[in-house]
Amino acid sequence: MPMRTTAASPWPIGDRHADQRPSARRWGGRIVVVAVLAAALVAALAAPAAAHAELIRSDPAPGAVLQRSPAEIVLTFTESVEAQGGAIRVFDTDGERVDQGGADASGSTVRMPLPDLGDGSYVVTWRVTSADAHPISGAFTFQVGQGAGAGATSREVQGLADELLAEQGGDRVVGAVYGVARFLVFAGLALLIGAVFFSLVIWPPARATAGARRVALTGWIATFVGTAVGLLAYGPYAEGLGLGDVLSTTLLGNTLDVRFGQVWLARLLLLLVAAPLCWMLFARTDDGAPRPLPAWWLPPAAVIAVALAGTPALAGHAVSGDWVTAAVIADVIHVLAMSLWLGGLTVLAVVGLSRRAPVEARDALDPFSLLALWCVIA
Repeated sequence: MPMRTTAASPWPIGDRHADQRPSARRWGGRIVVVAVLAAALVAALAAPAAAHAELIRSDPAPGAVLQRSPAEIVLTFTESVEAQGGAIRVFDTDGERVDQGGADASGSTVRMPLPDLGDGSYVVTWRVTSADAHPISGAFTFQVGQGAGAGATSREVQGLADELLAEQGGDRVVGAVYGVARFLVFAGLALLIGAVFFSLVIWPPARATAGARRVALTGWIATFVGTAVGLLAYGPYAEGLGLGDVLSTTLLGNTLDVRFGQVWLARLLLLLVAAPLCWMLFARTDDGAPRPLPAWWLPPAAVIAVALAGTPALAGHAVSGDWVTAAVIADVIHVLAMSLWLGGLTVLAVVGLSRRAPVEARDALDPFSLLALWCVIA
């Protein structure tokens, strides 16, 4: 008997294949197994780090009076930090920058070489990024020589330090752009992962609907755009610069040198790989039925879904603490639960509850309600 499909089922049916047709339950079980293994792999990639690093030591020390110019500025933090080239800046009492840049972070230490400084008071401002991708900043002063009126702790110099630190506190517009980018990433992941799972497991006939395809496509675009914008905005955000520096190739290169940039770039690559898999999921035959999926489709799709859900963890708070592996796994589970619930609910609203929805779409309500309950618990 020739193989055929129906609009109610995406799988080939017929006497020869009836017992070979994967059920939604079997597919769901496979996804859980692959997801757990992929989550363990994502967790293994996370190196120990800590949130909200604090400065514990500097050389020169705050308020130090030195006999000669220091060769470098050295900052030591409680935990590992990431720093771009302009992370440390040195100013004279006129507010003119006297360093040549070139700050470099290694673990919890940030160093920047200095040119030969003349006698006088100097202000050091610094801005680095904690392992949780949040910028932290500060300022201190020091003095070279014993020149009269050049005390590094004088009220005037301290006032200049406060003023310079405020100027480097970050641009609100850049902060808003970065915040929107992060929102797009989380919203996009929810729509993309949720739409795929709903259409594959909860109600497979959704694969043949335009609504489910649009939800998945919207999620893919939102995640891709949010990630791309975030990569461009992170450099100015980390260094406290303005919106005009968003397109700086130097800052973008600096971003790609740190964990945040590498993880977000990896997300872009994962999305590019996911695109053809999503197309295959929502492809239809000439009669409008879902096109059968090849046997190899599930493993890479599940791994990519979990990896995408793991990118916020690897670039954020989950890698900040003593229990990194447990935190990453928990964060991945939370992102997946959020995605399955919100993304699935969106598909259900667009497809299952629309006026033109087929009666069979109501069959998705019970299994989705059970899924939503477990997602809330997670």
